[in-house]
Amino acid sequence: MINFKNRPVIGVTRPASKRINLAYLSLWLAVWLGGGRVRVLAPGKKKPKEPLEGLMLGGGTDVFPGLFFKEPIKDYAYDRERDQLETQLLEKANRDKIPVFAICRGAQLMNVVSKGTLHLDISKVYEGADYPDNVLGYMFFRKRINLQEGSLLHQIFKTTELWVNSIHKQSIDKVGKNFEVTAREPNGIIQAIEKKDHPFYVGVQFHPERLIYRKSFRSFFNKFIGAAKRAESLG
Repeated sequence: MINFKNRPVIGVTRPASKRINLAYLSLWLAVWLGGGRVRVLAPGKKKPKEPLEGLMLGGGTDVFPGLFFKEPIKDYAYDRERDQLETQLLEKANRDKIPVFAICRGAQLMNVVSKGTLHLDISKVYEGADYPDNVLGYMFFRKRINLQEGSLLHQIFKTTELWVNSIHKQSIDKVGKNFEVTAREPNGIIQAIEKKDHPFYVGVQFHPERLIYRKSFRSFFNKFIGAAKRAESLG
């Protein structure tokens, strides 16, 4: 019989909306398959009673550009409350050495919190970056990225080349303090960052939770959950 109490508690952030969507369910499933227990972290929601042993930031609306000194897009519905909540969580997790796995928007905010910046439209900066932006494209389009040898990603995937999905129009520009770029597309777009002074503090631009039908991507979540088991809790 599975002892659920022995699973590390992973805080997973999402918007304040109480609706459970496919994106959140994908994260929940990925964490569960990796051996963790999910606790929802959202603006206005009560703090979980149990201490967190890992933190996961998922995708969502764009990070507010004012956080990195750029003009906001007119009439865009930014989620300032989520920005604030995740910023506080990231700062505490970094300080306390709690494992963090940040995806898409989460990776971008992770970078911004460490004084980095973002490109607001990759199609205007990089060649060949006008990727599909429809449902079929999000489901089936794949692009190649190159992993840096010796990086955590390289250790997990055991390759220097990986095919991933593309569900973003923004990307990291200036890299935040103490971060190292550990994956890029051939055209230069940053696809992953890691902190070397932290046991597991990783941000990826792609969505591995939508690729868990592949063993290598399930291993990614297994590695994160394993790091959470060894970590002190985030109270």
